[in-house]
Amino acid sequence: GREQRLAGRGGSQHTYLPPPVVERVLRWARALSPSARGKQRHLFRCAVAVVLNFVLFARGATGAAMQAADVKRSTAAGTVISLRSEKGRGHRTTARTLTLPPDAVPGLEDLLVTWEQLRGAAAEGGSYWALPGEGRFPSAQVDSWLQDILRHLGESPPDGQTWSGHSLRKGAASGANAIDVSLTKICWCGGWSIQSR
Repeated sequence: GREQRLAGRGGSQHTYLPPPVVERVLRWARALSPSARGKQRHLFRCAVAVVLNFVLFARGATGAAMQAADVKRSTAAGTVISLRSEKGRGHRTTARTLTLPPDAVPGLEDLLVTWEQLRGAAAEGGSYWALPGEGRFPSAQVDSWLQDILRHLGESPPDGQTWSGHSLRKGAASGANAIDVSLTKICWCGGWSIQSR
């Protein structure tokens, strides 16, 4: 998008989603009733997917492919998430695992528990995001969910910019960098090589 604009062809520059926008999504979702139905349940799923993908520095396709078995909780460890569907990792036999200690992200654990209660029991090997009767989701699904929750909350990017599912990954990295998280940690969380540009 940036190159198209510089060449005079129009288009939008895909940019990072600012952490305060994700925090607003998290606060909205935490205030929602655990018995939400219909559109509210859909928007709640959108919000949880946006927050979780941001926290994991995940690409939208990685988040969309998350299975119910990939998210586990332990009293001692916290929330343990396996990322088995990451770009460039298809040849690996084991998934990359991230452990979020209790209260590492205030409210996230409660948000996931509430989502799992709303969703109900997941099918064996089923999507983490699937409601009863739903199957797996396309790789662009997180982008659709992001747009739905942003529209609902009245959030939009600055003129000439676009927020997409990949903006969650960019936002997490940019936000971490802004608070002086080491490049090594940012690269590990995002699955980037330390030599990555």
